Amino acid sequence: MVFLAVSVPLILLLLLIWAIWAMWRKLNMEKKQPGSTEELSKRIYSNFEFFVKIFLALVAGFGYVKLTLDSNKAELARQALIAIGAIGLVTMVTIVLSVASIQGWKLQRWDPVQWHLIATWQELYIIIAMYLLAAGLWAVAWVW
Repeated sequence: MVFLAVSVPLILLLLLIWAIWAMWRKLNMEKKQPGSTEELSKRIYSNFEFFVKIFLALVAGFGYVKLTLDSNKAELARQALIAIGAIGLVTMVTIVLSVASIQGWKLQRWDPVQWHLIATWQELYIIIAMYLLAAGLWAVAWVW
């Protein structure tokens, strides 16, 4: 059980890193199109806000299942918690790829892209937060 709790999020992390790197590399190689990135930033924040709302609903469902099902239905509760964790992972992957895609379109407007400042991109921290929250929910579902 611990193997699944850890391996699935790690595999997803590697796949996400590869997909985002490939996407940003390809979009950065496209012809630059100068312009404002304000609308793109608003879309990223909107996606993150949507993720937070979904995640809060999943945590509420998780808590409800954990606290209300008695020991007679322990296996059903465990399956429900794992399903909630899986929904969290699927949601995270979908929205992380959306945020990364929008960030990639921002790269087309930056000439040149200052890759050495990637640690200052707030979008990167949004992606990391979404990953950690979803991976944590998944791990707790398997371990709890």
